Amino acid sequence: HSTTTLPCTTCFRLSDMECHGESRCTKLVHRARFIPFIPQGIECIAVKEGEKPLKLALARSDGSIEIWRYLRRWYQEGVIPGQAGTSYRSLLWIDDRLFSAGLHGSIAEWDIKRLSMKASIESGAGSIWCMACSHDRKTLAIGCQDGSVRLFTMDPELALQKVFIRLECQVMSIAWFHDDNMIVTGTDKSMMPLWDVTTGLSTTRITLDEFQKKTTVVWAVTVLKDKTIISADSLGKVQLWNGTFGTLISAFQCHQADALGLCLNKSEDVLYSSGIDHKIVQYQSFTSKDSDSVKWVKSGFSTRGHTHDVTSVAMAEINDDGGV
Repeated sequence: HSTTTLPCTTCFRLSDMECHGESRCTKLVHRARFIPFIPQGIECIAVKEGEKPLKLALARSDGSIEIWRYLRRWYQEGVIPGQAGTSYRSLLWIDDRLFSAGLHGSIAEWDIKRLSMKASIESGAGSIWCMACSHDRKTLAIGCQDGSVRLFTMDPELALQKVFIRLECQVMSIAWFHDDNMIVTGTDKSMMPLWDVTTGLSTTRITLDEFQKKTTVVWAVTVLKDKTIISADSLGKVQLWNGTFGTLISAFQCHQADALGLCLNKSEDVLYSSGIDHKIVQYQSFTSKDSDSVKWVKSGFSTRGHTHDVTSVAMAEINDDGGV
């Protein structure tokens, strides 16, 4: 704090002079210097399903994790401070438990009340690019830098259960089929292997297009209840595949650069994708009158919400109206 001399507000003379025969008009001024705020990029987000009010977790590039809650508006409930050397690529809510994984090569469970780490386990395969939970909420699958898929049990603590056959690639994205018998992974080598969970072997391999002999990276993948696989890749394409035969159903070239994120609503009839071109694209499905086949169409997009890469998207359905 400091004291400074200001002109009199009545006669605008300097305060070291007498003003209207009155005492000198000095005023106290409080000077506060703040550290410049530098916002950190958001690496990944996750919405806790089945709970009202909604809860959201997001990881920033400085290694911190923020917890947000929705009560008519979003407000910050707490912040878990970042740790040196951490870089998160996936967050996951499993009931009331929050898990994280990243390029530092470990899976962590967090205590939301104390805002501290509850438990941690190393992947044993280097950096972790992606993570997904089975629909029965019992098994956690991760995709690793060395090309392997690893399964962990979660009851009561994380423990390694199985390691799939390793491929010569990096596993960039992962998703479970709804029957929990199969897993699909997206890689950095223009392919998406389908895995048998029981044997740990690849049963089918979906091959993607390449551009100028550069391999295509599958940044995001998800699976519908009818076994349709949806992928987002480095060519800016969002593609739908037959999960049984591995054939292409339809493709959308809606992004001018890498498509990075995918999210679905609960009824699986609305899809959103995000990318480096800061666009959010909406797709909707409808059933053809001539047949029972389901078709997807692009139904809208937005470029006003962001000015930088949109690395992650998640669906938060509020009052029966979905929000991304």
